[in-house]
Amino acid sequence: MESKPPTIQVRYCGGCNPEIDRSALVSRFVKIAEEGGFRVDVCDDSGADWLLLVNGCPRACLEEERPELATARRRVSVEGSHVGHQPVSENDLPGAVWKAFNALPALREGAVSNGRMVNPGDVESTFSGQVGDAP
Repeated sequence: MESKPPTIQVRYCGGCNPEIDRSALVSRFVKIAEEGGFRVDVCDDSGADWLLLVNGCPRACLEEERPELATARRRVSVEGSHVGHQPVSENDLPGAVWKAFNALPALREGAVSNGRMVNPGDVESTFSGQVGDAP
């Protein structure tokens, strides 16, 4: 029986004041995560192993409006040009998000058998197309 790849669910803020191109960030992050053996889902709300919160600005309204998201153990939060409250250039955001996921205790402890660390530089690092606007 084939094991299911670990899943990262993406949740977007409302996009009222974005400092970053949220769609480009997620598109580039998906490439890195899939190379690392993960599945990224922007639609399904069930059964995800990890959570990526994509806030377009430092206000981080996802965490403000849904406090349970702010305390989720297996989550990484982007707050505009910050990951985990640390400033990151917009171009470096996808790699910083991947590093943040790999720093989570559950991943470091081997809670996922088929997910593996991938150097973000080993995956195409340029984004040349627009996938569409974030929800």
